[in-house]
Amino acid sequence: MTMPNRPDETCRVTDQLAASAEVLRRVGLTALHVQARASLQERQISQIATRDTSAIARATTETETGLRAMSRYGLEHLLPRTQALLTQIEGLSSAMAGYDVNGGSPIAEHLQAAAGELDRCRVILRGHARRAPRGASMIRFGEQRLWGALAVELQRIEGSEGPMMHACGRIEKLASELAFAIEELLKEGEPMPLARRFAFGTTLIESSGRMVMCELELQKIIEPYRLDARQFARPMVLLTQLAGQYRDLCKGSQQVAAALCIATQANAQFMVTGLLEKDLQALDRLLCTLATDYRGLMRLAPRAMGRELVARRLEIEVPLWRKIAAAIAEPLALSRETPDTAAPMARPPLRSAGQAALQQI
Repeated sequence: MTMPNRPDETCRVTDQLAASAEVLRRVGLTALHVQARASLQERQISQIATRDTSAIARATTETETGLRAMSRYGLEHLLPRTQALLTQIEGLSSAMAGYDVNGGSPIAEHLQAAAGELDRCRVILRGHARRAPRGASMIRFGEQRLWGALAVELQRIEGSEGPMMHACGRIEKLASELAFAIEELLKEGEPMPLARRFAFGTTLIESSGRMVMCELELQKIIEPYRLDARQFARPMVLLTQLAGQYRDLCKGSQQVAAALCIATQANAQFMVTGLLEKDLQALDRLLCTLATDYRGLMRLAPRAMGRELVARRLEIEVPLWRKIAAAIAEPLALSRETPDTAAPMARPPLRSAGQAALQQI
């Protein structure tokens, strides 16, 4: 009597897989953004003089320290686990897309192995959750303290609502818009090749972090991307406007400009890392549902009518698994090409074990 509902079940689970494909696409691209920002912080020299003991200098140094800690967390824990997760799913998607329902391999065993692989993916995600830093809230607190110190310093220099205060507001807005523009460029910049979008995004991030330390030659920075001006127009404009605002602010107080540069970098790093962690949490829920439903289909497969329904479901899923493989292949390759300053993981990714399980089918 329950058979009429099963086609609806099949559609529901296929929808879960389609949703997983979109989340995985975002995870791969946002991870590249996090990687570019975290790598910059590992190389960036402090913008505050070591002998400066003012309140604004102390707050800036504290925020710099928190920002570097957040970057190390990204490089040593968040990004390696994300890469391990994508590697695991890359192997699973290849096996699922290449499965032949009429090839003699029992469908129930195939589904059991796939559910096991999804469980391994969730083990990676849970491992990340255990390592998520309590310091994230402290970094945000440090950034807020820095904004407070900036407000006090500007009140002392020019009183309330002075020109530098307004300049800080404009810079904060532009820096936030630039961070979102880079994220949008990575996610929505097709048909531009991802490698080129990533290279330009990295250039934008590095340039925005050096605006106070040196005079940027914007023409030299932008020149390699002139042919892509239409696709890159918005971030180019934002970078140019940001450089102009910092140049004017440095004339009033280079210390305030340096502090503001750190505050906006911390805000962007916090925002992008938060986007990645939010998508990883969503992915955990989707993979849990998919694994549970695969086990339900595994029990249905041995039945005469059930096998036909399950076989049709697996055939419908093949394009979705191929879509997943295509969505994560290039971000994963780019993340491996980028120089990695992170410490090695204590244990290797689980891909080999997962591939072995699927090869037994």
